[in-house]
Amino acid sequence: MTAEIEQRLCDLFQSWAGEPCVEHIAISANGSHRQYCRMRGSTRQCMAAYNEDVQENDTFLYYSRYFRDEGLPVPEIYAVSDDHTCYLQQDLGDTTLYTYLYDKKRGGGGFDQEMLALYKQVLDDLVEFQI
Repeated sequence: MTAEIEQRLCDLFQSWAGEPCVEHIAISANGSHRQYCRMRGSTRQCMAAYNEDVQENDTFLYYSRYFRDEGLPVPEIYAVSDDHTCYLQQDLGDTTLYTYLYDKKRGGGGFDQEMLALYKQVLDDLVEFQI
């Protein structure tokens, strides 16, 4: 991430949070062209994204807001830059379903009632996204 992009994200963070960003940590985009970083101020934090593809961003933002309005579990969108190349969204942490399952198995845990309930919730949510 270039210094210019970092500054743009920090400015957007300041505008949204009302406080300066005191820390930003680059996050892997896992094959996406988007560039992500976790941003923290003294009292607020979020995930920040930069992507030059405005059409892709607008589509993502539209669906994110739509799904959230429908009560589906997606991160909240906090702020979007005027040119729609940068946006801030709710930080849901580092744990993915895969890492949770992997860590549980590595720790000696098996497929118990908790895991069954988690899989059921994921499948129920996937159905809701399709509807």
